[in-house]
Amino acid sequence: MKHVMHRIVGLSLLAACCLGDAPVQAQPANQTGFWQTPLFSRMVAVNQGLRSYRARVHLDAAMSSFPFLHPTLDGTAYFKRPDRTAIVFDDAPAMGGIFKTVFPRLPTPQQWPAQYRVQQISAAPNQVELRLTPRKEGRVSALDVTVDPASAVPTGYTFRYRDGGTITFSQQVVSEHGYVLVSGLDGVIDLPAVKASAKASFVGYQINVPVTDAQVDGSTK
Repeated sequence: MKHVMHRIVGLSLLAACCLGDAPVQAQPANQTGFWQTPLFSRMVAVNQGLRSYRARVHLDAAMSSFPFLHPTLDGTAYFKRPDRTAIVFDDAPAMGGIFKTVFPRLPTPQQWPAQYRVQQISAAPNQVELRLTPRKEGRVSALDVTVDPASAVPTGYTFRYRDGGTITFSQQVVSEHGYVLVSGLDGVIDLPAVKASAKASFVGYQINVPVTDAQVDGSTK
């Protein structure tokens, strides 16, 4: 049970860390194609100068498979450059306190070239679709990303797993203090062992405030 709920909550909150200002990782030689486009250059420039944040999080998840849990949780999200993120929940009574902290991880656009090969699936005035294929083989066979070309910000993600499962979520963003920040997430988890939907909201951002290693390690609020 603990493993299932960690997966639901962690995957529901993945996008909380995808707009951080991570350093650009070393890229494989002879990169061409989308990595060299003006759109990608604008994507990696989003949130330059964002070193840390704290925000309040509300999560409402519902399992459509056994054990049909419907957790509603509140907590605090922490981000610290380059890509360390933690969600520390105030309490988890619905699950009997079986977990307190999750650590969502999703590579930022700055980190994509080192970790993925890219194919541009389609391009329209209001949406560009990309398929990212991991350079290192693992459970995820591909990550599909939709990007708003006007803002150069991802608006949706679909993880495609080798076992046929998918995790899809869209994100809403707001502009605050000169940065693009996630304000809401809507997701559907369709894995062989887990079926669920989830909605999350993020409010009360505090930008470039002190965030300790202990906070992103989950050892303190």
